[in-house]
Amino acid sequence: MDKLLSLFDNFDLAKLLPDLQKVFSDIRTWAGLLVLVGPLVLLGVGLYYMFLTPKEANHRTGFRTPFGMGSVSAWRFTQRIAGLVYAGLGLILLIVMLIWKASWGGLDIIPYVTKAVTALIVQGVLVALAWLGLNIVPAVFFKWNGEPRRELPERKMPAMPRQKKPRPQEPEKMEEPEAIPEAENPEEYAYFQEETPEEQPPME
Repeated sequence: MDKLLSLFDNFDLAKLLPDLQKVFSDIRTWAGLLVLVGPLVLLGVGLYYMFLTPKEANHRTGFRTPFGMGSVSAWRFTQRIAGLVYAGLGLILLIVMLIWKASWGGLDIIPYVTKAVTALIVQGVLVALAWLGLNIVPAVFFKWNGEPRRELPERKMPAMPRQKKPRPQEPEKMEEPEAIPEAENPEEYAYFQEETPEEQPPME
């Protein structure tokens, strides 16, 4: 029994516990990283929706809503809006969180973690509101079958000036010579008539 007790003489229970200072430092580091992960993920998802989603509706990738999958135009409209909203929200949150996180430098571990948890809750609420809005917007512009609720006005092209077609020129009519009226008295025009030479006898 004495030998057994002697084994615990040099035993220090504190050595089994982790270094609390290091643990708190790791928690502080991970809390700061988690605050920035959400905005970066949102930014990446938004860019994916804008540029890499399929051109037609599918059940695997893309932002899928009941009113955004009825037609190709509804699908592309939904992906474009979702990409803009998520990318814009992610970029804004990233800038805000970097500025907010810079003001936590002098805080202890508990206030630091509290600030980080508050930031994560704010991010979650904003993402939920964005998701809800993105489910409503396609229903405003498109019907269940994908047809637009309002017909888009057609662009009217400016009227081209009409060119006058040249009229075909009619051939000039030749003036007919005036007919000489028949003389009532032929002797009046006898002067203008050529006298026919009398036949002369052949020369011998």
